Parts: sequence; C-alpha cells; structure tokens
Amino acid sequence: MNETRIPSINSRKRQKPFSSGSVSGQKKHHPVLANITNMVTTTGTTTVANSSGSKKEQFAPSYQTKSQSTNMRLLNKYFYGDPNVIEEVKKRERKALKDIHLFTKQIEETDSRLESLTSEVIPQLKYNLNKRSIIFKHLKQETMVMQEQLYQLKNDCELKKKNHELITNNLNLEHSINIQEVINQWQLKISDKRHIWELELQKLKQTKPDPAVLKEIEELSTDKAIIENDLKDLKRKNHEQIQSYENELKLRLEKFKEDKKEPLIASIEENKKLKIKINDLKATQEALRDKIRNSVDTELSLQEIIKNKRLELQTLEASLEPVEEKLNQLQLRYKSEKDTTDEVKAKAKLAEAEYNKNYDRMEQEQSQRRILENTIDELDGHIRCFAYLNYDELNDYAVDYMNKCIIGDTDVFYFSRILPRDLVSPSNLFNNECFTFVDSCLKSKKSCNIISINDDLRKDFLRTINERFLKSKVLVQMVVLNDSDLSKDLLNSEDSDLSAVIDEKCIDFHSKRLPIEEVNNFILPDFRGIHVMKFEVFDKEDDFESIFFIQAPTKEIQKMNAIDITKTAVSPVSTFLQSLLLRLESLIIFNFDTPDSSLLQLSQTLHKLPNPK
Repeated sequence: MNETRIPSINSRKRQKPFSSGSVSGQKKHHPVLANITNMVTTTGTTTVANSSGSKKEQFAPSYQTKSQSTNMRLLNKYFYGDPNVIEEVKKRERKALKDIHLFTKQIEETDSRLESLTSEVIPQLKYNLNKRSIIFKHLKQETMVMQEQLYQLKNDCELKKKNHELITNNLNLEHSINIQEVINQWQLKISDKRHIWELELQKLKQTKPDPAVLKEIEELSTDKAIIENDLKDLKRKNHEQIQSYENELKLRLEKFKEDKKEPLIASIEENKKLKIKINDLKATQEALRDKIRNSVDTELSLQEIIKNKRLELQTLEASLEPVEEKLNQLQLRYKSEKDTTDEVKAKAKLAEAEYNKNYDRMEQEQSQRRILENTIDELDGHIRCFAYLNYDELNDYAVDYMNKCIIGDTDVFYFSRILPRDLVSPSNLFNNECFTFVDSCLKSKKSCNIISINDDLRKDFLRTINERFLKSKVLVQMVVLNDSDLSKDLLNSEDSDLSAVIDEKCIDFHSKRLPIEEVNNFILPDFRGIHVMKFEVFDKEDDFESIFFIQAPTKEIQKMNAIDITKTAVSPVSTFLQSLLLRLESLIIFNFDTPDSSLLQLSQTLHKLPNPK
C-alpha cells in the first residue's frame, strides 16, 4: 500500500527513516554539477540539456492536481452521506489497520532476529573462529618441526653421499699417483742407460788410430789402386769379348727363334700368364708375411700390456678390498637411513594432506565468514569503512582487532574491518575482503563504489578486476577531476570537454571507453585532483553494472573536505563525490601509513552515514 485516495489515511502515513530533509531532498532534486555535468534543475520543472545545450524537455508534475481533485470528490460524497462511499471508506480503513498491524509484527520479528544474531550467533562464530585458529597454529608448529627433521635427515644423507664420493676420488688419486711413480722410475732407468751408451759412443769417436797402421793402410791403398787398374783393363777386355760373344749368340738366337718360333708361341703365352700369377702370389705372400710379423709384434706387445695390467689389477684389487668393505657398510647404513627417511616422508605426506584438508576447510569457513560479515554490514545499513594500516607505525594508538577499533588517548574509532599490511597484501585486500561486497552488489543488480584514501591502489584494483572477470566483457572510463584545473579524460587526451550525467541510480561520464586489457598504460603516476575509474561489467550484450574506483590523495580530501556529505557541496568535485555516496553503496579504504587524526575523525563521520537502499 504505497498510496491511498482516502485523505485521512494519507495524512497519517508513517514517515520514512532518516527523516533528515537534506538527504531525501538531495536524492530528488540535486544541485548543478557546474563544469563536470550537463544537468540543469529548476523549481517545479526539470530541464535536461545535452552537450551542445540546444534541446530542452520539461516535465511538469501534473499528476498532483488530478489526485487532489479525486480526493476532493470522495470527501464531498463522504460528508454528504453517500452510503456506498461510507462503506468503501470503512473497508479501506479496516484494511489499512490490518496492514499496520502486520507491518508492526514483522518489524518486531526482525528486531528479535537481529538481537539473537548479535547476542548468540556472532559470539559463537567468534569463539569457533578463535578455536580453529589455535588448532591451525598447533598444526602449523607440528608441520614446521617435521619439516625441520626432514631437512636435517636430508642434509645427513647428502653429507654421507659427498663423503663417499670424496673417499672414492681420493682412492683414484692414490692409484694414479702410484702408477705415475712407477712410470717415473722406469724413465729414470732408461735415461741412465742412454747416458751410459752415449758416453761409450763419444769415447769411440774420440779414439785415434796407430801411425804404423796408417802407413800400412797407405801402402795397401797404393797396391789397391794398381790392382784396380789391372782389374779395369781385364774388365774392358772381358766386356769386349762378351760383346762379340753376345752378338754372335744374338745371331744364333734369332736364327734359332725363327726356327722354333711357331711351336714356342703357346709356351711363351703360358709362361707370361704363369709369371703374372707367380708375381701375384709373391705379392700376396709378402703381404701375409707382413701381417704375420705385425700380428706377432702386436701379440707380444699386448701380452706385455696384459701382464702389466694384471699386475696393476691385482694391486688395485688388494687395495679395493677395504674400500669395498667400507662401501658395503655405507650402503647398509644408507639403506637404513633411506628407510627412515621414507617413513618420515610418508608421515610428512599424511601430515601435509591433513594440513591441506584443514586449510581448505578454513578457507571455506573464511569465505562464509566474509559473506556473513557483509550481510551484517548490509543489515547495519551504514557506509563500510576499512582501515588498512602499518602495525609498526601506530605510535600513540592501539588496535583492537576483535572489536574492530583504533584506540587513541581520548577517542575510540570504529571500522567495518581493520587489516594489517604485514599480513594482507593489496591483492588479498581486494580479492578476499572487498570483492565479497562487490559480488553481493552485482548479484543484486546494483552499482557500487570503492574509494581509496591516501596510498595508490589503482593498479592493484585494475589487476584484480581483470583477473576476476576474465570471461566477461569489461569497459573502462578513466578521468581525473579537479576544481583548480581542467578535468581530463585520460583515455582521450584530445577531448577537453568533459561532463558527467547524474541520474537516480548511477553516474555516467561523456568520455571514451576502452576494453580493460588496453588501459593499463593510461594510469598516470602523478595527478592533481581525484582519479576516477568506472568499470562497466557486462552480464549480457547490453546489460551491465558499474563499479567505481576512486583514488583520492589525502591532501585533496583535506583541502576540499569533499567526501563528507554532512557538509554542503561547494565545488563540482565535492558534488560528484557526494552524489556517489548518496546513490551507490560505498566502501571506503583508509590507508594509514601513520594514523592521522583528521582522517580518523572523517572515517567516523562517514561510518555513521547510511548506505542508499
């Protein structure tokens, strides 16, 4: 029953919660966004202008006069006693009373359920979580002890293996040294013998003959010359006679050949063949003799080598016997150590399987815890504020993780989550904590908003979005908004006319869109103002939800105080930030390198503000 035509019921309607006139009024009639918007609002008429400012449309609230006239007619009939109208009025009054009773009962049931959750379920969940964390710590300590034992055993095995290799190498070196010493001894003996024979040869060369012998040699040389001359004469005479005999014999031979030529032709041919065959056989015989001689020499040298090697082998076998005994002992010891190591590995494997099982269970419970905490935050209805801090830089502040608060000297500052940087990286912050909130918004078909104050987390959030929506189409708008300078479209540097449109559910920029894979290089390391990234996550071809990520440096927030919606917006950027907080469910991350009192006060102001329904 959102409306009724009965004037008496309309006048008694229950007012909505958060009756602050400024909040409800800002949702319906929001002021102008100056340089960064193209919406213009006037009293009684809403005018929408495009980027050129040429076309305007007016919407007048004509339905109010029609409703008033209908109510006036019914009221007149009721006053003048029309029975049908009186009966209809009574029926509607009874129905309104039933609805009021039903709504009152539902509100009481919701309050009792919330009280039971706060008093019973949440403390029990905290107790179970602490209990499981203690069990996890004990298991982790036992696993570390087992790993240290396994590491020690592995080191012992490696040490024994290296000792065995060193012993073997030492034995090989000793044998090579002994062989080299024997070779050196034989070389010394050979060099001594060679030196002795060279001395003998030198003595023979230096010996001089006897003069009597030389004289006798000269006489004999003279006699020899005379005899040689006689011999030459005799040879010449013999040669002449031989020539005459040869000529005579040639003539006889020619005559004999002519007489015997025909019967000897066959014999001559056969004789030639036999000579060729004999020559071949002789060559084969010589080759075989050479092979036999080479084989005999090779056999003798091989026998000598085999004999030497056998002697060396005997010495090596004699020296290897104690080494083999040591090796057998080491092998037995290695086998026993290996069996022990295998048992330890089996136990470690079982412990690792149990640890993985407990870890998976713990991760599942952590996921359920985050969903439950997000549901509690949803029921609480206020803006989520996360504190992301360095534990070592707290100085004058204390942190109570159980009650989610930072304790100062005089004040206590409460947050939705308190996350230490040492244990939670930026990627884990977004994947585990923030995306529970984002997923719940996307499932409810609502846009959402994440604001990071102080530290730069833009690249981490962009990487997380890319990993979480790999199979989805994601378009990105990236702008820098500034009051003291021109606002910029980072994806299109040529476009200087940047504007934004604010509607009931979301905010849209007149700027360039690019796929998420192409925008990483457009992130500026230094910028003035606030950096806004809008992610359009498509569920279907034309159906998408928006995720805003705003990087706001502390100096900009302190200079403009822009994010505090309890104060009147005095600039376009302040108007934009307040519009986001009023229209979208928001999560604000306060990055505390060192706790800042102004940021802590701002966090408490924002933490008390309601999220839009």
